[in-house]
Amino acid sequence: KETLKEEYKKLNIPFNEMSDDSIDREINEYDEANIISVPSTFTLNTFLEKGFDRKKLFLNPYGVDLQRFKPSPRVKSDKFQVLYVGNLSVRKGIFYLLEAFKKLNFKNKELTLIGPIEKNIKKKIEKYFSENIKYLSVIKHSQLNKYYSNADVMVQPSIEEGLSLVIAEALACGCPVIATENTGALDLFNNDNEGFIIKPRSAEKICEKLEQLADDKSLRKRMSENAILKTKKIGGWNEYGNRWVSKLNNLNYE
Repeated sequence: KETLKEEYKKLNIPFNEMSDDSIDREINEYDEANIISVPSTFTLNTFLEKGFDRKKLFLNPYGVDLQRFKPSPRVKSDKFQVLYVGNLSVRKGIFYLLEAFKKLNFKNKELTLIGPIEKNIKKKIEKYFSENIKYLSVIKHSQLNKYYSNADVMVQPSIEEGLSLVIAEALACGCPVIATENTGALDLFNNDNEGFIIKPRSAEKICEKLEQLADDKSLRKRMSENAILKTKKIGGWNEYGNRWVSKLNNLNYE
């Protein structure tokens, strides 16, 4: 709430904030719980900053469906193809990506946006649309594989997010990722290896990394190969479930 309130204020957009009653209810639930499962180190740190006991927190990153998400044949293109998957919203940092893409000094560039647009920012977002930007709205989940596989990079510029599932999906398809620290990216890949992990709220940094990838095909190829190897280590959802079973079997109810 604190993070988003600040962001909406910066953009001069009304913020429909979560009620204090809802927050109080959630805090009471946390107090009652024997264990609080968090999907990323980023999320875990936010709980620690608010004074939660580390012993109560269970870090268990999400898995990825390795049967569905895997590299598919690329369609040949001379364009540098940037992909975004998710809600086009303030929380997801969409304006930082749009600004970065606008600044990107590369002739054959294309940005594909997949996901619904937050209603109260629709007009602001549409002002960025151009012949270099393809907006596909919502597509079937089964179609995502081909978009990940054909993109040169996927950008996830979120202001705050527990763990962005689309990062692991993109990596599994061999797509390098530029993501903020606030997406849980640190639990999914290594900076400068399968992509880039950057500070949030920086169109300049996103643009810098886009330019680096656009100018260096060998870097894109190396990161793509590393991404496929990395997701095999992340594992599928079975490993996520196994960690839960192990944790539950060893819970101390004192």
